[in-house]
Amino acid sequence: MDGGLVEDGRIIRLQDVARLHLLYGVEPLDPAHLSWQVHREGATRRLRPYLPSDVKTAILTKAASELRLSLDRVGREWTLAEWVHIHCHIDLPGRVRKQLLQEFGSDAKTVYRQPDTSTAVELERWFASLDIPPERREGYRRCINRHLYNIGLFSTTFQQILQIRWLQLEWKFLREVVPRHLGVTGTYTSMRTACEQHLEAYATISLWHAALAARGLDDPLSPSDPETLIENDCLAARRDALYRRILAVERDGGAPLPLTAEIRTAIEEELNGVEHQRQRRRAIFFGLVHPRQAGNSHHDLPPLTLTADAESRLRKLRQGDISSPAGLVRILGELRVRGGFDWRTWKQICDRPLFINPSVSAEEEPWRNFLSNHVRVRITDTIRSSLQAEFSSPRVDLRAEARRVRILGGLTDEGLTLTAWEALQEEVREWDSALLADHSYDDHEAMLCRTVREGLRETELTRSAYDALRRLLEHRNRIFACRQLLADLHHFDPRERLVRHSREDLTATMERIGHSLTLSELLYDITGVDITECVNRYMIKWCGAFLDQGIAGWSMPYRQLGFYRAWKKLATEELSLGLGEVDGWHEAVLNLPERPEDCLLHTLRSLQIPEQHHTPYLSQHLLKLSG
Repeated sequence: MDGGLVEDGRIIRLQDVARLHLLYGVEPLDPAHLSWQVHREGATRRLRPYLPSDVKTAILTKAASELRLSLDRVGREWTLAEWVHIHCHIDLPGRVRKQLLQEFGSDAKTVYRQPDTSTAVELERWFASLDIPPERREGYRRCINRHLYNIGLFSTTFQQILQIRWLQLEWKFLREVVPRHLGVTGTYTSMRTACEQHLEAYATISLWHAALAARGLDDPLSPSDPETLIENDCLAARRDALYRRILAVERDGGAPLPLTAEIRTAIEEELNGVEHQRQRRRAIFFGLVHPRQAGNSHHDLPPLTLTADAESRLRKLRQGDISSPAGLVRILGELRVRGGFDWRTWKQICDRPLFINPSVSAEEEPWRNFLSNHVRVRITDTIRSSLQAEFSSPRVDLRAEARRVRILGGLTDEGLTLTAWEALQEEVREWDSALLADHSYDDHEAMLCRTVREGLRETELTRSAYDALRRLLEHRNRIFACRQLLADLHHFDPRERLVRHSREDLTATMERIGHSLTLSELLYDITGVDITECVNRYMIKWCGAFLDQGIAGWSMPYRQLGFYRAWKKLATEELSLGLGEVDGWHEAVLNLPERPEDCLLHTLRSLQIPEQHHTPYLSQHLLKLSG
């Protein structure tokens, strides 16, 4: 409100509330406390007492106007079930329509009785049972007909019978629901009277439902179950929901990770990418690398060819220029006749001399190098696009990245170079062997993808699906491309949030040690073991003995030495601590410094209390010492 709230003569404005929120934060209301406030204290049936009178008057005036307008729509635009649906958020019209469809639908076995003169009388009787004013009954029948028409049950022959059955079901559901929500019977007159007499309760519940609707929420504290319409025990419902949540967490192997729409889309894209990669790899394997027949025949491998430059140079050779270039002539003939040559031909050429005449043996090695550099493995356009897509992303592993560079570098317009072909053979040996089998859905990646898809829900990712997704990304060597996705999931991981919160809480707690927290108090918070009581009893005993003014029957020896030195002489012989399982007590007392100041510093340093906190730490102990 622009004018602000007035509390004890002071105006509290919205800016003041926002400033306090930034400075101190706002603790959320505990759900159990909210339930108590609503059901035991009637928080949704009255406005707060500190609300300014003019604001309260404005709210009640607005509520009275809205109530009058909504009640005027009953019999003109709404049935009573629709009015309850709007104001109590219980879908009574839907329940009535569903019941009518079960009774009078196309698959129902209801025997229709012929309308007679008593039907009109019965219709008026049910209108009277709902206290519908006579002048509104004709309009009410039109509202019922609209519902019947929308579900396909509109019939001029049995129209009155259907209307009677609607009123019967409406009366039944109203009597069940309305008393829980409004405290009156479910008739038009009783609901109107109750809302007008308790206008503040009507205004408050309207504000409550408006706040929930603005956030797309149902009433978590509704006294009626929206599905069954039975009375809803909110505490039991929360316990059941918690129990189901615990079972779900146990079934999924841990708390699920909440998902944003962007992260969910990224996961789906990654899974689709895995499937596309599987298809590409199978296309590469079966279309380029793997022989299509048994026996690993060279005839089943992709054919070879030469570059245009190499073919042109071979054509320039003449039989008389170089003595019997048998291998070169054979390649040229294969290219001319078949447009290429197979691997067996290439192997035979490489295993034999290219030139028979020993006088030209110097030409042998240059020609072999030339052919090796210019021979190409022929590939189809499909295989080419699969290779380009498969090896487009950088690899984390250096050896895999080197193979990727060699393959892409050897992918030319005329085919693959021999160097790229050899690198591709090495790459294929690294692929999952099950992926390359005919049962393509049994491989490791496919199982991980299925696990992720099964655990990928609308707003969360199960723990098992998260673990499978992480292994999938690591298996695919995709850490670079998916680092942000993993980082986002890691950030939303409830376990990591718990660890972060624990670390922050531990850091804040440890920073308190020395000025507002002692080590004994920290030990009690962590373990529940209270050593302060034992220490206090011990201190009180010795202080009482030292400060005694002659009242006690036994006087403390060595009092003239001072409290510390007297205690040190006597404590070594004390059996109570030795028998109390304090190990090394005798040696520890003997090794203490002679001066109490040095002993104090020695003890504080052994406890690792920061020096700037020595004084506050001692003050804390003295303030907590009883007596």
